[in-house]
Amino acid sequence: MVDNQRLIGEFLRAKREQIAPAMVGLPQPKRSRTRGLRREDVAELSGISTVWYSKIERGQAAGISSSVVCPESGFTA
Repeated sequence: MVDNQRLIGEFLRAKREQIAPAMVGLPQPKRSRTRGLRREDVAELSGISTVWYSKIERGQAAGISSSVVCPESGFTA
C-alpha cells in the first residue's frame, strides 16, 4: 500500500508542476519557489484542505478514496 501512496503522490506532484496558474484561471504569484500550481491552489480547486493534499502528495494519506484522487488527477493541460 505504501508504494501505491508514493506513486499517487509522485503523479500528483508531476501534474501540479505541469500546470501554470493561468491555465486554471488563477493569477501568477509574484514570487513562487515551485513550478506550476502551489499545493494550496490544488487543494482549493479540489475542495480539500491544504494539509490533506500535502499528506496525499507526500504519500502519507492512508485510506484515501477515489472521490478525492480522481478530481485531483483531472488537472490536465
